[in-house]
Amino acid sequence: DSICEGEEYDFYGTKLNKSGTYTNYVSESDRCIYVTLNLTVNPSYSIDKHETILEGEEYDFCGTKLTKSGSYTKVLQTTTGCDSIIHLELIVGESRIISVKSNVDTLGSVSGGGKFGIGESIILSATPESYATFVSWNDGNTENPRTILVEENVMYIAQFSLSTYAVNVSCDESKGEVSGGGEYQYGTVTVLTATPKNGYDFQKWSDGVTDNIRSYSVTN
Repeated sequence: DSICEGEEYDFYGTKLNKSGTYTNYVSESDRCIYVTLNLTVNPSYSIDKHETILEGEEYDFCGTKLTKSGSYTKVLQTTTGCDSIIHLELIVGESRIISVKSNVDTLGSVSGGGKFGIGESIILSATPESYATFVSWNDGNTENPRTILVEENVMYIAQFSLSTYAVNVSCDESKGEVSGGGEYQYGTVTVLTATPKNGYDFQKWSDGVTDNIRSYSVTN
């Protein structure tokens, strides 16, 4: 036989509450009967849970949707038929919205925004495209990634700009001169010019291009 933890088994007047093998002699009419009992005490469980959600969210408590702070109890049964009691302390905390975006979507993306509890520490990250550079956040902070403490609803905008590259042009100045070099943003088209001095001819640029006046798209 079996009982649940916390219950008692009446074995011919003896109250039993522990698993084990028990014996007793029972008189019936003109004879005595030797009785053996194999008793199993199945466990009952009591579980304490402490959970926190944010306002506007729901907590699924064994099929019941909870949205308010409070103490809740559920009594369930184990496979052996014994009670399992779950005590839940639920806290519904205030939330704030942290919004994030890029100043130009094609230059980079931002992550880390969402709904969070007041006092929560979160990390925001700005990821520039290969041809762009992260400059700063709209509040002037230049850390990337950066950690913020949630206190109020805030919008953080990552400021990206096109990367700048150096275009270097040079030649033997005794034979001619070149122009068009300098610092340019990604995608800029600059004109490179090679002008030979008297008695010299232009041959080609270092990348094999033979036009002495050429357009060059800055990509690296």
